[in-house]
Amino acid sequence: MRFFKKAKNVKFFKKNDLIFWKGHVAVCISNKSLIHAYGPKKKVIIMNIRKTINDIKQNVNLNVIGKMK
Repeated sequence: MRFFKKAKNVKFFKKNDLIFWKGHVAVCISNKSLIHAYGPKKKVIIMNIRKTINDIKQNVNLNVIGKMK
């Protein structure tokens, strides 16, 4: 995929970016929020990007592996 960037190069997120981690994809709806299917609540929700990335790292030990424009 030509537009895929590995996570180590990802510093900023913007609207319409796709964020990937193992077995999951989220869509940025702004530079601070994303929408995704959230397993623990069994629904699609809007969350803060940085908080979501930190929660995923702490709770299930997964890292964001990249993003796509």
